[in-house]
Amino acid sequence: LEGVYDVTVGYAGGQKPWPTYRNIMDYTEAVRISYDPNVITFEDLLDMFFQELGGPPISPSYSRQYASIILVHSHTQRAIAEAKVREWSEKCGGRRLYIDIIDGTDFYRAEEYHQKYLEKQQ
Repeated sequence: LEGVYDVTVGYAGGQKPWPTYRNIMDYTEAVRISYDPNVITFEDLLDMFFQELGGPPISPSYSRQYASIILVHSHTQRAIAEAKVREWSEKCGGRRLYIDIIDGTDFYRAEEYHQKYLEKQQ
């Protein structure tokens, strides 16, 4: 994708250090996207996030591990994310969407077998 130069799979949003897939604790599986904001915007990435969900998350996740979250790293990103979730909700008839917007926390890279997982399956 033009403007994206790295995507890393990992764990974020938790409190206890060093989660793993087998011991994820209070973390959520996440991706860290490194991108050039002069080429692709945070808003563009959020639109792609919503598309990749395969539809709006209109029911809560059955576990924290698989929750839909948006990690933000500034007040500007939070404002953009909140506006985008409102926009998506309106497109869904005003339904509540189960997407948490939380401050970016420590990110722990997942085990190597999780990196580029879909590519490895082909």
